Amino acid sequence: MRTVIYICFLFLAEGSIAQQDPLFTQFWNTQQRFNPAFTGLNNEHEAHALVRWQWVEINGAPNTQLFTYGTKLNKFGSGVGFVYEHDHIGFTTNDQVKLNYAYHMTLNENQSLSFGAAAGINSVKQSGIMTFSDQSSVSIDRKGMGITTDLGVFYTLKKLDAGFSMTRLVETYNTTAFTGTPHYYFYTGYLFGKKEGFQVKPQLFCRVNNGFTALDINTLFLYKSSYMMGLTYRNRDAFGFSAGYTFKNILNLSYTYELTVSKLNNNVSGGSHEVHIGLILNDLKN
Repeated sequence: MRTVIYICFLFLAEGSIAQQDPLFTQFWNTQQRFNPAFTGLNNEHEAHALVRWQWVEINGAPNTQLFTYGTKLNKFGSGVGFVYEHDHIGFTTNDQVKLNYAYHMTLNENQSLSFGAAAGINSVKQSGIMTFSDQSSVSIDRKGMGITTDLGVFYTLKKLDAGFSMTRLVETYNTTAFTGTPHYYFYTGYLFGKKEGFQVKPQLFCRVNNGFTALDINTLFLYKSSYMMGLTYRNRDAFGFSAGYTFKNILNLSYTYELTVSKLNNNVSGGSHEVHIGLILNDLKN
């Protein structure tokens, strides 16, 4: 009970002082969410839907739904798309809608460089009654709306890719009850092997916000571009185990179980789950 009360206070404080981006173990399927430069980079049409249940046995634990869509505009050397996210933590509910734009530059046959920007709207609501063991209680009821902006850059060199981005770079609300702080992301990965057989892709994903750093070290194991297994470690937080299947390079289904290794794993958290569905379409005119 003490842990639940502490977590509720933590979520309430985060919602009031600084809106936070949620964490995703399958960051490779959520690139467009945290880096607008990735929009429309690789495919004519690309959509992803992901649901995350974090710390499933804790009341008020994070529950997040994400949907992204991007399309490539070949005639203009760019990509456009949008992001929708619904995040519920404790007494706080956050809905975010963003429009993404990316400009893609082909440096040569092996290199490309993309620049991206995003702008959108956040809707935040906090509502509930917190009751303590001495029967005292606190009532929370407040809401706000604001604008948010992101910037990013993404680079590819043969089988190497890397990106740097900033979300919530400028974020303002119509009430002083909520403020936003910038998040800084760095990603890199390298793909070994040929897609006709086995491939291995080590990846590094780092997020920095308000003095907090989350570092994910991940390795994906791929077979014939259809079967996927992944292992992830997040510093001082969790291990992730992922598996997925891609049908005819079009439809991807993947699942992640995250084992908590922080203090919340003391028969409290119950781990975390992610379910992802992705759709990729190319050469529709042929």
